[in-house]
Amino acid sequence: MSISLLRRPALSFLFCISLIIVNTTLYAGEITQEREFYISIPHYKTPANSGDYEASKDGLAFGSPVGGNYTLNLEPDSIAVVAAASTCGAEQGTIHFFAHKSGSPVGLSEISLDNSQSFNYRLTPSTTVVGSSTVGFTLTPIDPSIDAHAVVVITDRTAQRVTHTAHYTAPRVVAEPSVNFGLLALGAEECREITLANPTSEPIEIRNIDVAGGNSAFTIANPTDFPLTIPAGGAQIVKVCGKGTAVGEMTDSLRISLACYTTTTTTLRMQTGQVRVTMGDWNFGEVDKETEVSRDIVIENISVGALPLELYSVDWDDKVHFRTEGIEDDKFPIVLPNVGDTYTFRVFYRPTEASVQNVAIAWFTGNAVLEKTTSTWTGQGKTTVSVSEPNVPHLWLSSIAPQPLSGSGTVHYRLDKPANLTLSVYTILGERILYTNAGMQAAGEYTLPINTANLLPGMYLCRLEAGGQSATQSLLIR
Repeated sequence: MSISLLRRPALSFLFCISLIIVNTTLYAGEITQEREFYISIPHYKTPANSGDYEASKDGLAFGSPVGGNYTLNLEPDSIAVVAAASTCGAEQGTIHFFAHKSGSPVGLSEISLDNSQSFNYRLTPSTTVVGSSTVGFTLTPIDPSIDAHAVVVITDRTAQRVTHTAHYTAPRVVAEPSVNFGLLALGAEECREITLANPTSEPIEIRNIDVAGGNSAFTIANPTDFPLTIPAGGAQIVKVCGKGTAVGEMTDSLRISLACYTTTTTTLRMQTGQVRVTMGDWNFGEVDKETEVSRDIVIENISVGALPLELYSVDWDDKVHFRTEGIEDDKFPIVLPNVGDTYTFRVFYRPTEASVQNVAIAWFTGNAVLEKTTSTWTGQGKTTVSVSEPNVPHLWLSSIAPQPLSGSGTVHYRLDKPANLTLSVYTILGERILYTNAGMQAAGEYTLPINTANLLPGMYLCRLEAGGQSATQSLLIR
């Protein structure tokens, strides 16, 4: 609390002149009757009820009948300003006018800001009624994020002036550096440190730190307990993490809530990509028993963003009929650093029985999160039709298009003998979730529509069955 007390000493005399003027010209005006004039010189003790002091007329005299009754004299008040300690620069105070002698104080004439010395402050008096003996006022920073200064001028009705000064130093924080996490894979997370510095000579209180735009890709890992205080000239380390939650560019900023205002500081930025891979399947068709054939399979990096593809291992269940070259254990990890890079391996197939279809699905592990991470190989031992088996149909599943499939597609197949044909779709755990009976069909090549709109994205097995034979291919639904 501060108190300013000032009493202007009363000057010892009132300079008054009485004139009796009859038919005399005064200031080029004709006086036609007797008038008594009192002339009071400003800045001296003024007669009672002579009117309020007007700063704009400083240096002019006031006289009757313009003035009032001069039978009483006014003494300047003692003026006290009582101001409470400010919070965030906002100050409340009270001005008291006390009479120098017995009687009532002359009271308020005017309260205002000296605009030549004041900045960023708003003055709100409780009253502007002339003659008030008690006047409350509030000083409020217009923008609490910048410094403010106020010189309040209080004038009583004798033209006595008292000033009250208030100053506000805004708390400030500097956040460095801006953070660019660069290119992150979908699901990947990185953390960086930002330094919050207090450049002022006073401690500052931090009430909260968060992400201004609420982007969930950015989180504040530390600190988590608020409020906290940064001493004068001190610093606080903030740990900010970025995580690839969606493909694309992410931008936000750090928001610091101080005791007096909230400010948005350093920029947070990252580009989220997605590691994607595709690889081929192959159907070897009918192969003579105990005869080995081979085919090259291509793996390609089709990532979104300049992200490397990494493959760590591969496995498949049927190692009796299928073997590989180029994806043995010692070849891993296989790294394709750039989008469009490819890697080729070879698959070998050797059937051991006639009329039996063999299927192997090779499952690759790696950092890819979408697209095709399996390669399906199928083949069948060539069937020999004997006289004792004249009605055994030959079933050939050519392809399923498109792959990956979204919504609907087409199954291409061939029958060498008339047979009743059915189509089934299984999960990789063996649960049948789709079934179609195409009925009796003559020998020939056919297409059969398949609707997968109600199936979740993932890997499935599509199986055709006819006359006791079956053919299976993998089906990727996106």
